[in-house]
Amino acid sequence: MAEICTVDDRESFDRWVHSRRATVTVADEDWGHVTLEARSDGRGGASSLCRYTYALPPALAQRRRANTFVVGLEHSAQAGGECLHVRLVRTGFSAGTESLARYQAALLAAAQVELERRRCGATFASLSAYVVTRVLDWKG
Repeated sequence: MAEICTVDDRESFDRWVHSRRATVTVADEDWGHVTLEARSDGRGGASSLCRYTYALPPALAQRRRANTFVVGLEHSAQAGGECLHVRLVRTGFSAGTESLARYQAALLAAAQVELERRRCGATFASLSAYVVTRVLDWKG
């Protein structure tokens, strides 16, 4: 049976992580929050899990939202026709020009789809972007 805990402060999370020598990953995030997840394998194969969600400062949350793109990708499906994939992708804050930021967003979205290993056969090479727009400008 796995031990699962949720903590409300960073200090408690850090203590839990260090006491179990756990591995920490980002389990979930949105514009205003990040959830960290720590996993530890105990004796006898029992695993432990601890989560900590924290709010980002409002200015940072607004920048993250402003740098998020809606990316629509398409490819030919194995059974004929077209297959569509839509992803929200956040580019770096210093992406440079708008065209570079859109290019980075399309690359990141295609990589996400390939990592998901979809049954439709989508690969990074087979995907092409049909829409890349900032989420603040999205009218879909």
